[in-house]
Amino acid sequence: MRSFNRNTFKKARLCSGLLVLGLGVVSFMAPSYAQSGYELDNRMKRLENEIETLSRAVYRGEQPPAGSLPSSGLNAADIEVRLQQIEREMRELRGMLEKQAHDVRKVRSDMERITSDLELRMNELEKKGRSNSSSAYNQATKEPRYTAPNASANTAPEPRETQSGGDEYSWSSSNRPKDSLGTITRDESGATVTDKDEATSLYENAFALIRNRQYGGAEAEFKRFLDTYPKHALAGNAKYWLGETFYVRGKFDEAAKVFAEGYREYPKGSKAADNLLKLGMALAGLGKTSDACIALQQLDKNEFSGNASVKSRARQEAKRLGC
Repeated sequence: MRSFNRNTFKKARLCSGLLVLGLGVVSFMAPSYAQSGYELDNRMKRLENEIETLSRAVYRGEQPPAGSLPSSGLNAADIEVRLQQIEREMRELRGMLEKQAHDVRKVRSDMERITSDLELRMNELEKKGRSNSSSAYNQATKEPRYTAPNASANTAPEPRETQSGGDEYSWSSSNRPKDSLGTITRDESGATVTDKDEATSLYENAFALIRNRQYGGAEAEFKRFLDTYPKHALAGNAKYWLGETFYVRGKFDEAAKVFAEGYREYPKGSKAADNLLKLGMALAGLGKTSDACIALQQLDKNEFSGNASVKSRARQEAKRLGC
């Protein structure tokens, strides 16, 4: 247990360090972008003033102010050429400003996503730190296993998922209620299912890939699981984690579609609240703030009263978006 606490503390410090580092990168880059933007703005203003001065000289016949033009006289043709040069420079400057604004938006979006994932991981580490059971730690750090019922023990471990930053996963050691051999169970949609070694092996393999951050492979495996076992008891969970494989890679369009399907197909499933939360966050990543707010506000319904941590996170996201 002491070793567990030390490891948890180290992980918490690592996450905190990453969070501070990420915020430091943004704060370091902000002055650079601000300074660059200030310089570009000054250049734009200078060119605009020069255009105005030259225009008065050409079209109104006014004498340019002293020092506004080179000492050598310029005729109308020379001034026209200079105007064209200035206009070309201004177009280039506008392009640079637009690119800079795009880069700033991208950095901000990436940092918000990283900060969001780090916050979830730190919350999970805090929960583990408050646990007094060393068996919970041992079970959480090993790969999920499924064991078939036998004659001497009519119970089988049941996996319980705990969201941790969208790409972490831990398993509980709680057991299902005792059933006799051959008992038929029902999945989240109410369809009857039986234990299938092939199905659980495929799910475990897909989840092992997502734990190892091999998101492309995990995407393919979860799709194969859903195509092969659409009525399996773990289909709702597989749908959610499929959405996560897109979300963590910044593919918000695909992620939003999968999370929406997951909520629609499994409205009473264990991942219903998580699907709504990540649907809102994916829509926010697409810039669809109003739609994101609608999704996040759905979590205020009484049917999600048992998902306190998810609802708390939804309120944080809604506040950040100004819902």
